[in-house]
Amino acid sequence: MGGRRGWALGLLLVCGACAEGPPPEDAAPPPPLEAGPLAPAQAPAEPAASLVGWVRQYGTAEGYAQVQELGSDRAGNLVLLASGANLELGSGPLAGTTAFALARYTPEGAPAWVRNFPLDAGFAGPSAAAVAVAPAGDSFVGGNYTGAPDLGAGALPEAGFGASAFLARFAPDGRTLWSRAFASHVRVNGVRRTGFMVLRDLALDAQGNLLVTGSFQGAVDFGTGRLGSEARETQGHFFLAKLSADGTALWATAFEEAVAGADLSYGTAVAADPTTGHVLVAGAASPGEEVSGTAFVARFTPDGRRQWLHRLEGEAVAGDTGQRVRSLAVGPEGSVYFAGDFSGTFRFAGKELESRRPHRFDSGAGPDLLLGAFDSAGTPRWARALPGLGEGTASQLFVEPDGGLLLRGELLSVADLGTGPLLPGPILARLSADGATRAALTLDPRLQVAAQAPQPGGRTLLAAVLFTPAQLDGRTLVPVARQDVVLVQLDTAGLPERAPALPPAALGDGGALGWHQRISVAGHALSGSMDVRALAGLPDGGFAALGRSDSGTFGGPSLVGERDLVLARYDAQGALQWTRSFRRSRTGDGAVGLALAATPTGELLVAGTYSGAPDLGGGALPRAEGSGALFLARFGARGRHLWSRGFVPTVRGAEEGNVSVGGLAAGPEGDALLTGAVEGRVDLGAGPLGSAEAGAASSLIVARFDSAGRTRWSTALAALTAGAQRGAGTAVALGPAGEAFVAGMAREAEEDVGTGFIVRLGAQGEPVWVRRLEATRLASVRALAAGAEGTVYFGGELRGTLRFASQTLESKGAGSVPDVLLGALAPDGAERWARELPEAGEGFVEQLALDGEDRLTVRGLLLAAGDLGLGTLQPGPFVARYAADGTPTWTRTLDRHIQLSGLALQPRGRLVVAGSVDAEVELDGERILPEDRSDLLYLQLLP
Repeated sequence: MGGRRGWALGLLLVCGACAEGPPPEDAAPPPPLEAGPLAPAQAPAEPAASLVGWVRQYGTAEGYAQVQELGSDRAGNLVLLASGANLELGSGPLAGTTAFALARYTPEGAPAWVRNFPLDAGFAGPSAAAVAVAPAGDSFVGGNYTGAPDLGAGALPEAGFGASAFLARFAPDGRTLWSRAFASHVRVNGVRRTGFMVLRDLALDAQGNLLVTGSFQGAVDFGTGRLGSEARETQGHFFLAKLSADGTALWATAFEEAVAGADLSYGTAVAADPTTGHVLVAGAASPGEEVSGTAFVARFTPDGRRQWLHRLEGEAVAGDTGQRVRSLAVGPEGSVYFAGDFSGTFRFAGKELESRRPHRFDSGAGPDLLLGAFDSAGTPRWARALPGLGEGTASQLFVEPDGGLLLRGELLSVADLGTGPLLPGPILARLSADGATRAALTLDPRLQVAAQAPQPGGRTLLAAVLFTPAQLDGRTLVPVARQDVVLVQLDTAGLPERAPALPPAALGDGGALGWHQRISVAGHALSGSMDVRALAGLPDGGFAALGRSDSGTFGGPSLVGERDLVLARYDAQGALQWTRSFRRSRTGDGAVGLALAATPTGELLVAGTYSGAPDLGGGALPRAEGSGALFLARFGARGRHLWSRGFVPTVRGAEEGNVSVGGLAAGPEGDALLTGAVEGRVDLGAGPLGSAEAGAASSLIVARFDSAGRTRWSTALAALTAGAQRGAGTAVALGPAGEAFVAGMAREAEEDVGTGFIVRLGAQGEPVWVRRLEATRLASVRALAAGAEGTVYFGGELRGTLRFASQTLESKGAGSVPDVLLGALAPDGAERWARELPEAGEGFVEQLALDGEDRLTVRGLLLAAGDLGLGTLQPGPFVARYAADGTPTWTRTLDRHIQLSGLALQPRGRLVVAGSVDAEVELDGERILPEDRSDLLYLQLLP
């Protein structure tokens, strides 16, 4: 079954060749593609052989696919369960919404046939959860349904207001042999109705009997007697049933010895001992059940008598079951293997395992991979998890012919199973019968593997979905549809015994951790949150932070209540000096701080949006009925309010429009440059900007204010966004002589299509020069910085190709994914240099900062391992430093559990970044553990 996923991006460590797309409906099946060379994260001296036999990719332009399960018969033929809209599974498009499709493929991946079961007009229909394929090729499918669908053997009984379970058998040629329905019932206020029944997994034993598990509400009768009680309206009860190959129930059981007070129990996985016919089942239950609110594994005799049940004991994360068993397998002499994941602590076979901290249901810490074994009598033998800060999940487990294990799962962070550290992504591992890792690899996480099935000869088949380009055997798989189906054959006997060298987290001379400051709500409030939205460096080496708080602290006393605008000032070592905050009123009056800039004298400029008529210290702002009004305010070096201004947009026929903030900069005389966008019309003090007509495109706005808050000029730069669906200002910069630069975007109807531009403005806001970044899809500028000699540095993202400074920059996947864009313009607007990520990298720039020597510091995010100029880095938030000509000095990425939101420069080349941390991390050998679901984090990095 599919495993739990989290954000994790990396390199593909093993690859194969790929098909360019699905064959025409009347074409012969394509031959298997030739295997290509291994593409490791860092190329070794001698490339290893590919493990990929063939790849098939299916999709249509308007299609969307999900993979439920994959099965295989003894000849290696494949059966796929999928669902979606406008599916293409190799036999032609399936119009409409598919509740589930059953597709069969030859051992070489050529499509044989597809059965389509669509949703009806009322969106009722079957939902398939599992498939088991008999050695001779018959397919058994199980799941749930609403309405009264016909699976080819007549309509199933109406499910009523609940959901019933179904089983169906299909011949090797796709014909429906039979279908069965199973409904539970419950009485609510004396009225009998259909309950909710969920079939989660099924398997076949050696005699061809069918084993199914899941949960039911109320009472159910599989044909061997009633289980449960209609009078008891629980969320669900565990069940296990055995049926013959013709669908006749042989026996069924449920946990009923201690039903009082139970909330939920369910089966998650089922397997059969191929030698003895014993049945193994896994599940979980909430407090009140006999399995005491945790996961369990049990063994039953072939005639349905329970022999043993073992609870997977541990201290679970609050609000979670703690342990989840997703797959079972039976080895020689009846050994029982289980795989899944856990959160918290777990005790098994005299050993205590612990997942990544903190052990809170609402923290960002992911689960830990769980793998263990019992002997046939139910005695725990061994268990293992990922060491250190590893996160992951195990989804499927198979016993190989030599008695070893083949594991499929996903790593959510860098982790070592015993063959060396691996990048995050789908994982395949071969282990011995005692759990020792023999070989392992991870695949590109953008290829989201959902199911696996074995084939003869030591091969395995993977079924995945692809919604963003992924690397495979040195080539890029590009989705045809919004989400394609990809089938991959791998030779598991050749999995690498040693992992290739990982990309480092830091390269170059600099960027090491100086100090860190972690700030938590824990100990100050029962619950709360806080975050930083912007950071600004101050002349004395300290820094200011702009953020929001809900009973947070920012390093001082608790700020009670909800405060959408918090200003905090810190010294050069991160010690809090003062805070200034504004609490939202009971009537909803409040301001949200979005942008921050510091003047040369240490005063602070803040821009944001507001609703109502909040008072920032100088009297109420002009009243705004909605939440889209704009404010600009100035505070002294000690937090005293100096002035504030409010601007309310309007739309004809509506109460008001909406203003967004794109960027804010402070000039050498304490003046301010502000940009953003308006939906409607707004007057920033020098005449109305935008259109008051309802439905008009949003307009870019930019304005300059003097040190007292008076408007010098404002403009919409309408000529630069004419004809676009949306116009917006995205960043601003002021040079040392007060020269003004604005970056903007003219977007088309599609979100990721548009033209970015950079403009130098004159004394009255008139364009001096304009430089358009005309990419094939999108070139977006998110950050600007102006150098001492008038050079303009920019950063953002690129989708598609862009011709700049006599070179062609090209993102990956035909522009469907973002690529880092970094470049510079001369004082007259001429193109100087630009940089993108080579090879498989993906990411974008979020902020630039420039010191007095024109050293450029960049903050952004790598979505996949990529090269920022000094070599490939691990994915994650990044900080990098470059010389004025774009030559990199140092680059580094941080753990994915750190989310950066601000950067500020300090004297002597030091810098501070701000953000949050939601799980235990390690930085330069130092462990940082948050106390709450997400703590504030300030990091000083050295030059």
